[in-house]
Amino acid sequence: MYRRVLRPAARRRPRRRLRQSLPPRRLRPRRHPPRRLRHRSLLRRPRRLRLQRLRRPRRPRLRRQLHRPRRPRLRRLLHRRRRPRLRRQLHRPRRRRLQRQLHRPRRPRLRRLLHRPRRLRLQRLAHRRRRRRLRRLLPRPRRRFPRLLRRRSPQPRKASKGQGTDQFGARSLARGGTAAPVPESNRTPSPVYRIAIAQHDFPVGAVESNRQLAQALRDRAAALGAKLLITPELALSGYPPEDLLFRPGFQARVEQALQRLAAEPRSTDLLIGHPAREGGQLYNCASWFGPAGLQATARKQKLPNYTVFDEKRYFTESHGTCVVESGGLRIGVLICEDAWFTEPAAEAVAAGADLLLVLNASPYHQGKHAIRAEVLGKRARATGLPLIYCNLVGGQDDLLFDGSSLLFDADGQVQARAPAFDEHLLIVEVDKDPTGVRCRAVDWPALAVEPPEAEVYRALVRATADYVRKNGFSRVLLGLSGGIDSALTLAIAVDALGPDRVMALLMPSRYTAELSNQEALAQAKMQGVRAEMLPIEAPFKAFLDTLAPLFSELPADTTEENLQSRCRGVLLMALSNKFGSLLLTTGNKSEMAVGYATIYGDMCGGFAPLKDIYKTQVYALARWRNTLSPVIPQAVIDRPPSAELRENQTDQDSLPAYAELDDILRRFIEHDEPRPQIVAAGHDPDTVARVAALVLRNEYKRRQSAPGPRVTARSFGRDRRFPISSGYR
Repeated sequence: MYRRVLRPAARRRPRRRLRQSLPPRRLRPRRHPPRRLRHRSLLRRPRRLRLQRLRRPRRPRLRRQLHRPRRPRLRRLLHRRRRPRLRRQLHRPRRRRLQRQLHRPRRPRLRRLLHRPRRLRLQRLAHRRRRRRLRRLLPRPRRRFPRLLRRRSPQPRKASKGQGTDQFGARSLARGGTAAPVPESNRTPSPVYRIAIAQHDFPVGAVESNRQLAQALRDRAAALGAKLLITPELALSGYPPEDLLFRPGFQARVEQALQRLAAEPRSTDLLIGHPAREGGQLYNCASWFGPAGLQATARKQKLPNYTVFDEKRYFTESHGTCVVESGGLRIGVLICEDAWFTEPAAEAVAAGADLLLVLNASPYHQGKHAIRAEVLGKRARATGLPLIYCNLVGGQDDLLFDGSSLLFDADGQVQARAPAFDEHLLIVEVDKDPTGVRCRAVDWPALAVEPPEAEVYRALVRATADYVRKNGFSRVLLGLSGGIDSALTLAIAVDALGPDRVMALLMPSRYTAELSNQEALAQAKMQGVRAEMLPIEAPFKAFLDTLAPLFSELPADTTEENLQSRCRGVLLMALSNKFGSLLLTTGNKSEMAVGYATIYGDMCGGFAPLKDIYKTQVYALARWRNTLSPVIPQAVIDRPPSAELRENQTDQDSLPAYAELDDILRRFIEHDEPRPQIVAAGHDPDTVARVAALVLRNEYKRRQSAPGPRVTARSFGRDRRFPISSGYR
């Protein structure tokens, strides 16, 4: 901003004379020297002339810039507000441009955007089509557009002349019409919609047989009047397929099976889980097949990556919940982990879902039923929708899927549950009326409350039977010592396969008590099992004689004890090889944890039914099984446990009492409690330190052990991955 300097009047007069002496401005020559020269000339002038130049605001150059605001340029910018351009921009808000933007909300475009949410534009965006699917949605705009209609909820207008309502209660889409609620007397209740829940075993990798099983169940569901059959997660490929997903041939088989399902329609729709590759990414999907083929595909949004799950190694997370329309219902489809988070179910509600279907492959462990009921019941209450939970059943290596499919009402209460560890086709009826959606099971079995031992025992039986069958064996054998572990393993094998497919082998040594042989033979007779006796004294003596030159100067120790166990392992593996029977090993979790087992001895075998069962649980299961029918001699249960590898040996010579040991192991293995916390729970510090050291030191043994079913929250398998070589102690 220019600042004028006031000077004495005496000094102004020469300036006036100078200005008066100058020729008129229009007669002066216009000289515009280069900018650089002008600055130099200013610097060379006397100070008086320079100050005059700076203090002459009325000279033409400065007048043009500062003191002539009414000149045309500034007038156009500031002082000509009535000119058309500025009038249009600032002072004429009623002109056409601003009317369209701000002040004419009743014009057609903004009426469609703001004041007529049921008009054509939102119908195209939200409902997609103005056909039969759209007309079913119009009576429920509040659930379809919850955010939009919460902001402005105009009162429904009365139908003007020429505006009627269609059969669904929606007014015609003539200009100015809006949808109105349908009186309950005019509503036609939808027919009952039956859904069949296929709680079945779909083996991993058996793609074609799984497709055939799904189609057979589809036909069976149709005969029962069901409109939809739902299968577990990844039913087409089996769960978990693990690195089979990396093989191109495996994925090609899945795609061929999907094409055949689309080409073989049925009267009952099918919702089946499968992997699918798209855009270079692999997704965990569930596809809906209707009479016309593939209707929709849902993708899993939340991938678990903890305990036994590592789905992020294979699959890519997706976004958006799939909602399918069938039988007058809008059905939201979730896949397993999606139901454990709020967002996928909330998206289904926002999309107008009436019902939630959850496809699962949820493995079993003790206490899992209560966890599922709490999480899924909470999800049903939060959404206000009924929820159907379909789970896989059957054993897969060290995993066991218990089924226990569930039906929840909108209040989160369990209305029906399929039996655990059994294949079952549960029929559910869904009825929708103006008051909401209700579900009920048709002829679902009444399930008695069982003790924990019953659930665990049935889990072991199912896991053993499935492992034997899926690996191509028809018979099993095991060593029967007269102890509690082998006695319980024999009972499980007989209950799983039948007595005619089980063989017991007694292998006494010089340290075996006669009572052990008697009780072992008595148990084999009680269960109708073929029992053979092969003493190991001859091979044991042969080993000792062979090793005598090297062992002659060394005292006897656990080496000679383990030789007896390895003699038994050699004989058992020979019989398994000769007769094609699967050898069952009889070790329990307590022994596996601290390494109280002989590698290549009693650890020999192809499957370990008791691998995740603590010793105290072994006794509890044996007692419970005898309450059904006596299959284990009471003397076996009452005897102190012993490996019988030396005179008068008992397990407590090497280990703490099993009640104390198992509590320490549970805290250390399953709950990852630090040693001071375990000591604070009442255990001896030296015992805790010793047990922890044994657990860490024997990781190499457990890596070479046979697989066994997981029944606790933390087993020695894929959900506990510790290094073998480690300096951590």
